[in-house]
Amino acid sequence: MTDAWTFYTVFLGGVSTLAIYSFLYRENPFYRAFEHLYIGIATGLGMVTLLERWLWPKLLKPVLNVGAETYATPPQLVAQGADLTSAMPYNRWLLLYLVPVIFGLGYYTITSARYNWIARVVISFTLGYGGGLAFKGFFAEFIPQVVSSFKPLVVPNSLADSLNHVVFTATLVCVMTYFFFSFEHDKPGIRQASTSGRWLLMISFGAFFGATIMARMSLLIERLQFFIEQWFPNFQRLAGP
Repeated sequence: MTDAWTFYTVFLGGVSTLAIYSFLYRENPFYRAFEHLYIGIATGLGMVTLLERWLWPKLLKPVLNVGAETYATPPQLVAQGADLTSAMPYNRWLLLYLVPVIFGLGYYTITSARYNWIARVVISFTLGYGGGLAFKGFFAEFIPQVVSSFKPLVVPNSLADSLNHVVFTATLVCVMTYFFFSFEHDKPGIRQASTSGRWLLMISFGAFFGATIMARMSLLIERLQFFIEQWFPNFQRLAGP
């Protein structure tokens, strides 16, 4: 049974990969069918994961559990790490968990022409909350980077570190000059620094793009290894001698 399950899993994995890569030729019904299948499976898996890992253990189970206070809590079960939720007194403050749930359900009123204003309130609150977290994260992420940019140009007994700090500082100054528009860039020294900053940005973007291509190529290589080492042997097994 295990061998059969592995065989069909590998075979369907190869067919799915071929279906997705068929889009490189042109859009076709084979690709669209597996695209819809993938979106459906991902949506179903996401719903099950949401219910199993979040809604049930963190919301529904604590709120709906009305355990009696007369239940005992044996010490041996506590030591063994047993789930004694049903043996604990019911905390009525857990009902406050329903407030954000009801508020979030207001998003689905977006399909109603009469009550879609409720969805706009929910979306506005979500965007404001997300913007506040992003603003907080901005300082938490970039302030340490600004502080770390102040490097000594000369590091005693380390020529490599000194050269590294000089290149880093020159790059920082040139790039900042390129984005500084409070004065004209046609003055001597400023023009050269601005042009150097633009070239340094292009080199940096090229490096990022190259790293992205390498990551995508690694995914392609993994799929090719899958076909050569697993799928083709299974396909030959299916086709027979």
